[in-house]
Amino acid sequence: SAAVGDSAAALRDADAEPESPAVPVELALVEGRGISAYYRAASVIEADRLVDLPARSEGRVRKIAVEEGDWVERDAVLAELENDREKIQLRKAELTLADKARQLERSRQMLAEELISRQEYDDVDSAWKLAEAERDLAAILLEETRIRAPFAGQITARLIVPGQQVSPGAATFSLGDFSPLRVRVHLPEGVARKVAAGQRVLIT
Repeated sequence: SAAVGDSAAALRDADAEPESPAVPVELALVEGRGISAYYRAASVIEADRLVDLPARSEGRVRKIAVEEGDWVERDAVLAELENDREKIQLRKAELTLADKARQLERSRQMLAEELISRQEYDDVDSAWKLAEAERDLAAILLEETRIRAPFAGQITARLIVPGQQVSPGAATFSLGDFSPLRVRVHLPEGVARKVAAGQRVLIT
């Protein structure tokens, strides 16, 4: 009977649940905290501004001052078209303007001495203003033969070569402004409602 009793005791011990190890706990006051939620999406990092610079006049490329990868300042001359004719026209307009200015000064003195009429003085003054406008126009035509950087940035592409004939509107360079960089992410409507300015964005 002793053997039977020992077997029964062993059976009861086998059926008992094993004890779980103690789990350490920490007591703390209940407080509200935000739950982080993330939306993951793929995109492309791009320049804040990336533009093609067109030629503003027709002509043959005389000189190229930059290459792909070069960093340039605002208003830097990137290339120049043949412009001998425009330079001569500007010089001619400047000489004409200087001559009209001398005539205007003489006419002003003569008007003060009442040696000419007011109408004669106004005619000389109009001729001086017209010469000034022609000088300004000649300066614009000369400037249009130069391709300048509209902002500081990096040359990402050179699309012309020396000796090439270009027409107005033809792309000559691509210029990028990489400060700052921009990442465009298109959000679903449900996610967009939860996004607000000032939230952190993680970029990898």
